[in-house]
Amino acid sequence: NLADAHSDAALDEESIGYLNEALGLYRTGHNVLDFDDNQWSLILYERLKSMFVRAIIRLGSHFENMGKNEEAIEYYKKGIEREPLSEKLYQSLMVCLHRHGHTGEALTLYRRMTKLFSVEFGIEPSARTKQIYESLTAD
Repeated sequence: NLADAHSDAALDEESIGYLNEALGLYRTGHNVLDFDDNQWSLILYERLKSMFVRAIIRLGSHFENMGKNEEAIEYYKKGIEREPLSEKLYQSLMVCLHRHGHTGEALTLYRRMTKLFSVEFGIEPSARTKQIYESLTAD
């Protein structure tokens, strides 16, 4: 599974092409698989969503490691557009933005995410996300 490959290993052009093709097929939202709200469709959607998030993070990490930071940022942003409730994507984007001198944008992203999570779920970000935020404000 390409999305699960170790994030330090470089991807070849063919693998990047396959991942991009798979990402292009992904459709957002449980309603894509809505068959009378059967439990199996929700399970399938969650599995597909997890694979999508891992693929985005894998590609973003690859481009960061290659020094193509703007491409990495674009992958993370596209991931958040499709899955706006994926905390892992926000984490990856915040870290990437900060590493490459866009700390203000990372802080804005954190505030946007916390507001969204509060409104949608009435919850706070995870301990890992709060840790990332603290590292952003420590600099």
